[in-house]
Amino acid sequence: SSGINAECPLRPGDFWNIHDYWYFLTLRVLNGFAEACGYPTLIKMLDHYFCMEVKRDFIMTAFGCCKFSGIIVGCLISSFTLSFNNWGWCFIYCGLVVIAVGVMDVFFLPSLPPNAPPREESVPILRDSAVVMTTHLDGHYRKIETNEEKSRSASSSLNSVEERHTGGEVFWLALRLPGIMEYSFHLFFVKLSVYIIYYWLPSWLESLAIQGIVVNYTAACYYTALWGFGGIIGTLIIGWAVYTTKLYGCFSSMFACSATAVILTLYWYSGISNIILIFLLLLLCMGITQNGPYSLASACMPSVINRLHSSQNAKLVGMATGIIDGVGSVGAIFGPLSGALILQYTAWGWGCVFLIVAVSMVLAALILVRQVYNEGKAALRY
Repeated sequence: SSGINAECPLRPGDFWNIHDYWYFLTLRVLNGFAEACGYPTLIKMLDHYFCMEVKRDFIMTAFGCCKFSGIIVGCLISSFTLSFNNWGWCFIYCGLVVIAVGVMDVFFLPSLPPNAPPREESVPILRDSAVVMTTHLDGHYRKIETNEEKSRSASSSLNSVEERHTGGEVFWLALRLPGIMEYSFHLFFVKLSVYIIYYWLPSWLESLAIQGIVVNYTAACYYTALWGFGGIIGTLIIGWAVYTTKLYGCFSSMFACSATAVILTLYWYSGISNIILIFLLLLLCMGITQNGPYSLASACMPSVINRLHSSQNAKLVGMATGIIDGVGSVGAIFGPLSGALILQYTAWGWGCVFLIVAVSMVLAALILVRQVYNEGKAALRY
């Protein structure tokens, strides 16, 4: 569906010189609807495939590398097609790729692995995070429960009756999971920051003159691809870090605070930009620190929250992903919009845009203060 929306209507916009704002706005809404519907389903499928893996946290976080790999490929395709001054072919190529992958998934990707163990869809038991503490010991989880929790777990295993819930019931159960709203608003501010850079980085680069040379659109695409490559590195680093330590909130906050310093340094250095190598290194570091928390919150945390604080009901994984990614998508709306309004109607310019990006990362780190405190207290205790 995303490929059809990208290929069929947008290409005639180039052929027939369609310049209607509502035409392209409607197509973007349909494209976003198709993408948003598929993402929670994909996370739930990954949870099915790797539910028994010890390295599941790393695998789920590393899944975010796929997004940044797509950014790199898309930037390279854009630079290639724009070099021929024909932007319509960019949508043709990208749309064909998405359609081919979608057809391959439908016909060749099973929703469950062949030897998957049966998973109960029972009523989830919401547990108090103060009662059930989870630590990492020799690569395995250890849960400390009261006698009441043990008896309740035993009775639920004896009464293994599979019950079906309506969408509203599953939504409220997922909403009551501890930490779900904190990571939702954390992703809100992270996405607000990331999507401002994602949409406006090429335009900002074209306004620069690095070592006296004005950056054209082709070089801007290559520099944006470097930012996406930093996202791959940051995703792998934070995924391995949370796999070994289980300190999800600590590393998310640390990356967000580091991103703030890198963003402000990059904007300051762009005013002088005497050495292009330092500028590219700062751009790479911004991709590492900015996109690491984004991948962790959007891909890994729904599964982690469901696993630690419920009876691992598989239905909740997709719903928790939808809640976190849905709240984050609101930030993805306001991010590029705020950049456009500032650049169009104010005289503050790019400095104010980068200030919003930096403040958003600070707020994303502050939202996880309670998670950082609980994780630090649990780490010192055990």
